[in-house]
Amino acid sequence: MEQLGERVEWATIGMVVLEVCRGLRDPAVRERFAARYSTMIYLPTPNGVWEYAAEMAWTLDRRGSVIPAQDIVIAAVCLSRGARLLTPEIPGRII
Repeated sequence: MEQLGERVEWATIGMVVLEVCRGLRDPAVRERFAARYSTMIYLPTPNGVWEYAAEMAWTLDRRGSVIPAQDIVIAAVCLSRGARLLTPEIPGRII
């Protein structure tokens, strides 16, 4: 995030904050993450996003791709908003 700095508009959703902060064991690290999230735009998750996520989950399940619900909600928000997703799965890249 530091490398991209001001060149992008950072946003998050409550599900990401919950998922990330929940897993942090060190209180100082948690506070640092919470401070960073507090500067971001929080994208809403209206009913339509939840319905989109439910449809995606149902379709993916039937194809044999069972994905955690929280990841589907995050994807649904990104797809519905045309937002890019920053993930540690591909270090240093925004997809």
